[in-house]
Amino acid sequence: MDSDRQQRSQIIQCFYGKVRKLVRHAIAAKVLDVAYGDYASAAERQALIEEFYGPQYALFKTPERRTIQQIIEAHPDREESIRRHMYEALVPLLEKGKCTQNIVHRILLDFLLIADEKRSAEIVDLVKELVVEM
Repeated sequence: MDSDRQQRSQIIQCFYGKVRKLVRHAIAAKVLDVAYGDYASAAERQALIEEFYGPQYALFKTPERRTIQQIIEAHPDREESIRRHMYEALVPLLEKGKCTQNIVHRILLDFLLIADEKRSAEIVDLVKELVVEM
């Protein structure tokens, strides 16, 4: 059992640095969603999500599990940058209707937790059309 967990962890680590690209690909998104939802630990799921916060989070992984609020509290100077990167990643996904994966739902939630009123309203307008698919 332990070796299975290690192998799964190594496979999930192969996704690191490529998550934003993989989530847009039809087949890769399904594989990523299964890995994220069924096999990744909480820390691994957070590491995958953090790639949507900006390039520094895609390259440098931390072992502890942090929420978006904890990251912003620790680095308030990065809040606008994180918000912008998340918005830039979400809009194309939602415009193309790529909203069925659990990872996209989590990114959407994190974004809405920190978004300003204008960007939040824009994302909600895009999501309204996709609620049935979600």
